[in-house]
Amino acid sequence: MATLLIMDQDTDPATLTYCEEQLSKGGFNYTSSTDEWLKSFATHGTYEGWSSHLATGVDYLTRSPLFTKFCCVEKHLGRGNALIITKALAAGKECFWFDGTKSCPIVGVDKYADDYANGWRISVIGETST
Repeated sequence: MATLLIMDQDTDPATLTYCEEQLSKGGFNYTSSTDEWLKSFATHGTYEGWSSHLATGVDYLTRSPLFTKFCCVEKHLGRGNALIITKALAAGKECFWFDGTKSCPIVGVDKYADDYANGWRISVIGETST
């Protein structure tokens, strides 16, 4: 089962590397949202289409979901990544935040600023968004 690793261009490289290592040790097969954007965004042309493709799309041949889990390494998201998590949650997919040592289920995404690069924040169990 594939996991989409949600990150943005400002994600600290050391944090990202550490999270990737820990996910690999845990047996996760993952693809970064950055790699997926480079691979498939042009085909879908809009953030709405691209986010739906990642959150609910299926492989043409196997009919298996493209991604069954969604992992955020940052609590603040840009518009595209916020749409992916929102749609994945609506589809009943497992979404979680991972800081390299612990993971928490994501229960929602809230817009808090008019900033397309960083204006959304995830809410995890045991915490409210601010």
